[in-house]
Amino acid sequence: MKLRLIFFLLICFGLVSGFGMAPARSKFDFASNAVLEGSVRIIVDEVPTKIVLVPEGFLGKYVQLEKEVFIAEEEETWVNFKINLPGDLPPGELQGGIVAMQVPKDTTQENTVMATAAITHQLRVNVPYPGKFLVGKPFIQPGEKGKPVIFTFAISNYGKEKIEKAVGSLEIKGPTNEVSARVETDKASVMPGETAQLVAEWTPENDGLYYMSAVVDYDSKLLELAEPFKVGGFLLELDRLEVNNFKIGQIAKVDIYLLNRWNEPVNVDSRVEVSKDGQRVASFNSMPAKIEPRSSAVVNAYWNTEGIEVGKYDFHVVVNYQDKTFERLFSSVVSIDKVTFSDRISGKVTENRQGSLPLLGVAVVVLIILNIFLFIYINKKLTKKDSP
Repeated sequence: MKLRLIFFLLICFGLVSGFGMAPARSKFDFASNAVLEGSVRIIVDEVPTKIVLVPEGFLGKYVQLEKEVFIAEEEETWVNFKINLPGDLPPGELQGGIVAMQVPKDTTQENTVMATAAITHQLRVNVPYPGKFLVGKPFIQPGEKGKPVIFTFAISNYGKEKIEKAVGSLEIKGPTNEVSARVETDKASVMPGETAQLVAEWTPENDGLYYMSAVVDYDSKLLELAEPFKVGGFLLELDRLEVNNFKIGQIAKVDIYLLNRWNEPVNVDSRVEVSKDGQRVASFNSMPAKIEPRSSAVVNAYWNTEGIEVGKYDFHVVVNYQDKTFERLFSSVVSIDKVTFSDRISGKVTENRQGSLPLLGVAVVVLIILNIFLFIYINKKLTKKDSP
């Protein structure tokens, strides 16, 4: 019976243990020989609990922890850390982390399996490139024959100097590599460490598979980007995003409004990537859904906003359906109690209602109930096996 109980506890430990770190990440800008200081909050659901902290990744060798092993006497404990930077580091976003491991209180009994829960606080140090340095990613909103295809380029300046003018030249080719069109984006300037968008559109005359290659000229430097896309056979439309009953720091329900224009049901699932200043800060999937023919539906995804700060964010939504994919980019402004979305293409603004969303507690209760049923099932199986 002891082994069965231990087995049950180990299952629950990994699923419903109230073990966390906040914020989820710390970001810093590089300065030669600087000492960067930060702190992280360790959260446990029962005390006392033994905690072990270990630096990892490229930045790990520069991390100095206030304490590496300690007993958490309270449910929340703050731990300070320093990053002792050298005089020089390679340019780019350098990564590392602080791994926290929760050690079981009693691991001395016979037949006890050693287990820990481990979570990571991400560390990022942005080392600027000399001069001007642009990175970018294309987002293509597919269209239909005779209707515009929208190309949006999210470009970020990772250099030390302002980019006065960035403009993109697109070449669109068909499946036989023939050039179907050449178009240009609008223009933008980009300050160091900031992100801008370039937008272009093209109206195709025929359905089919196409290939977009773009060259972004920024103050006589070049950035090349490419992406395939389709015209026609467009089954779904993404109408808008909404986040109702929002409260920063809690789990928010993101409503994805989809329209099925096809004459058959469509099974869909979506992925949402949230970024700030060109850096991804969150990624999560929606619940699978089935949309009836020529009908609209709301697909739900859940976003843990713990550690998220007030400000401007980009939402990149990728919808998968019947071996097909389409994507769309939205701008948003996140405040304490609401999220306002702006479609990058149409400029349509949706303002969401205020409130709170206490879903985390419900999720924990559901997990506990599922584990109780699992334990009862395993216990019955083992009892039958032990019976003569």
